[in-house]
Amino acid sequence: PRWAPEYRRRVADVMDRLQRDDRLVLWVLLPPMADPGYAGRQRVIREAVTAEAGERPWVLTVDAAGTLAGPDGGYVEELPGPDGAPVVVRRSDGIHLTDAGGDRLAQLVYDVIAAHADLG
Repeated sequence: PRWAPEYRRRVADVMDRLQRDDRLVLWVLLPPMADPGYAGRQRVIREAVTAEAGERPWVLTVDAAGTLAGPDGGYVEELPGPDGAPVVVRRSDGIHLTDAGGDRLAQLVYDVIAAHADLG
């Protein structure tokens, strides 16, 4: 928490450096983490990113939890696949994504881009 103001300042600096005419910056928020301590630290980062993005119309946050969290919004290792069968979406470290998890996140990001840009 003592890093929150500095992290927020750094996030704002990066976002401002990315600003250009007709540019939309997508900032992907991390999905839930397995380790509660690590998850708590990530909440500080999430709050900084969300607050700074809210002040910059050229920055849009994409919440990975939208496609990689369980029904309660928490960490899960498996989620239903296209056929309804369980698919492993997180690696055993409780942080990183499997290929299937990466595919889910990529689809979410693609959908957000498609909603804001003509992909013709």
